[in-house]
Amino acid sequence: MKLKFSDKHCPENDKFVFEQLKAHNSNIIERDLEPVSFYFKDENEKIIAGLTGKTQWGGLLIEILWVHEDYRSQSLGAKLLDKAERIAIERQCQNIVVETMGFQAKDFYLKQGFEVFGTVENSEPRLNCYYLKKKLNH
Repeated sequence: MKLKFSDKHCPENDKFVFEQLKAHNSNIIERDLEPVSFYFKDENEKIIAGLTGKTQWGGLLIEILWVHEDYRSQSLGAKLLDKAERIAIERQCQNIVVETMGFQAKDFYLKQGFEVFGTVENSEPRLNCYYLKKKLNH
């Protein structure tokens, strides 16, 4: 058998590899993926803040939490997290997990009751990657 190596990015190949991993995981544990998405919009229906993620395997993974800079310091991020927490509890999740960079929102998450459980350090601290979790009480 002759193997070929490819280092060219190809979305179709990425999708194939992802689908294979999903199939493998589904043979081991039931996949209970449910999306989480909600937004704040202004009077013109323009999104000014949003949170996206998914609940799966007993936890909520926040993929994106963003607030437009003109609307920061108005508690929109906290309100989005509060809604996410309520959804996670309804879906019987045990925790919420999020990843953030040193220049992003680590302190914000800490104020919201999250704790750092992992750090990937970089030579420049603002590029450190932080993994945070919040244990949910039912």
